[in-house]
Amino acid sequence: MEAAGESCRPLILIDANWQAKPLVALLETTRLIADTVEFRHFEQRNALTDFLRSCDATLSQVVAVWQQVTDFWKPELWEPLPGLQSHIAVVRFPLFECPCFWPLAGTDPRNHRAPPFYPDGRYPFSDRICASLADADDRSGLYDRYLEGSIPELDDLDKRLTDQIVSLARRDELCDVPISLFFLNNYRKTKLFHTPSAPAGAFYGWIGARLAERLAVCLGHDPALFGAAVTQHAIGLQGVGQFRYAVHPVVAEQFGLAWAAPNSAFRFGKNLWTHRDAIERAIRWDAWTP
Repeated sequence: MEAAGESCRPLILIDANWQAKPLVALLETTRLIADTVEFRHFEQRNALTDFLRSCDATLSQVVAVWQQVTDFWKPELWEPLPGLQSHIAVVRFPLFECPCFWPLAGTDPRNHRAPPFYPDGRYPFSDRICASLADADDRSGLYDRYLEGSIPELDDLDKRLTDQIVSLARRDELCDVPISLFFLNNYRKTKLFHTPSAPAGAFYGWIGARLAERLAVCLGHDPALFGAAVTQHAIGLQGVGQFRYAVHPVVAEQFGLAWAAPNSAFRFGKNLWTHRDAIERAIRWDAWTP
């Protein structure tokens, strides 16, 4: 019997950036998994290696390390972790990124931190065409002028998508849980990202289920049962953050994005804005309700 405040359940160490927080939350609240294992998330590699070299009593409970592959071009990052015992399984999964849906992303010189309402700036994710129109004296027809200026910048969309898939596939080569095929089969019909680096709930549900299956194998349980438990629990999951950046209509049309159809609304704080709403407000630098 466990002593009060103590647990002898198997421990999974997670070596990943901030993107793993919703993933950990999903798994920790899936009853079947929560009753079976515990998770400990390390956002900094140094913190993980320090733990592995320590005399922490919970080291004996570690059964697996889940590593997020970020800089795949730096092989030294994916050498065996110092202090990792040979019986501990290592499962690798990729960095989550998707810049191809927002090809005009850029910084706006007007943006600066303005707490408490805008700790990351009024429009932390901007569009370089918006910034170029910011000083226009004529404030009429802003969206039409935006389209006129932006469409010529979108002549390489197919290449951007190809580059995206190639990048995912290259990172997959180092991973036990690849995502490129899932992305390729689902990006049109299902929203997988809210921003270039913020996955949507459907993505977290899928990657969480795949990791749960790997966990089941490690523990000698039924992978299908673990995966199904996460999939069921992830229904309705929203994903990361309060910002869901609007997609340019030309991008949505060319890529066939069903979730970004004309006049689709995207959340920005407590607001729901179409692409037109978001662009006009960003050009005017309107205040908005956080």
